[in-house]
Amino acid sequence: MTTDVQASSFRRTFPRKVRLDNGQTLELRLMDASQRDELIAFGRELPRRDVMFLRMDITDPKNIDEWIKNIEAGRTVTVLAYDGDKLAGWASLHHNEVLWTRHVGEIRTILGEGYRGIRLGARMAEE
Repeated sequence: MTTDVQASSFRRTFPRKVRLDNGQTLELRLMDASQRDELIAFGRELPRRDVMFLRMDITDPKNIDEWIKNIEAGRTVTVLAYDGDKLAGWASLHHNEVLWTRHVGEIRTILGEGYRGIRLGARMAEE
C-alpha cells in the first residue's frame, strides 16, 4: 500500500506531456471523478468488438462509478491520455482487494481507434 507521501509525489508528476515515436505529443492525466461522463462517452464511441473484450462495460455509468470508488480507495490508478481536449485512451493498474495479495495487480488499457499502433498503450503502461 502506498503512503500519503508516495501518493503525493506520484500525483505531482501528472499532468504531463509525452512525445510518442511518431512525433505526436499527448498529455497524460490521472483519472478522477470529474472525468466520469467523458469516460462513459469514450466507451460508447468505441467499436462494439472492443467493448466486448473489456472486463467491465465502460458504457454503463454504474461501472464507471465503481471504478471511481476504487480510485478513491487507492485500489486502482488510472492514467488518461488526451490529444488536446479529446480523450485518446486509458491505462489502469488494478490491485487485488485481498490484502495479502496487494502486490499482485493487473494492467488494463484501451485506446481509441486513431491512437493504435503508435506505442501509446505501451507508453501508458510504463507510467
